[in-house]
Amino acid sequence: MPAGISGDQAGTGSGGAVDDDYAPAAGTASASAATRAVDDDGRATPRNCNAQDVASTSIQAAVTASSAGDTIVVCPGTYTEQVRVPADKDRLTLVSSSRRQAIIKAPPAYGNGTVDLVRVDGAENVRSTRSRSPARSRTPRTATRCW
Repeated sequence: MPAGISGDQAGTGSGGAVDDDYAPAAGTASASAATRAVDDDGRATPRNCNAQDVASTSIQAAVTASSAGDTIVVCPGTYTEQVRVPADKDRLTLVSSSRRQAIIKAPPAYGNGTVDLVRVDGAENVRSTRSRSPARSRTPRTATRCW
């Protein structure tokens, strides 16, 4: 099961994934929780990255559209963005549909410094599958992280 990241912590969301039969663990989502898909071609469902349904092309857009307790399934692809999970997104789950195929890459606008690729900013019990990076870790802007 994914490692949790809670409080005002930041991580880079490295490592891990699940197979195409992903479903939230019992007791981790409320009855009204939604599952959203993200795919770099804009077409997917949470269970099928080859579907033709409209999906978000940005992880951040899916986070913004989500409510507390929702799950975001990220299809294979490279997503050049910084993802911020705000305080009102408690229990949000970010998961890759395929092992080590969803890549978050820092935008070039960040220069030569370091940047949090995924920043949890006040939300509690946010999960990303098999996150192995410690809280508040930094990644050089040229690096990528994949689930």
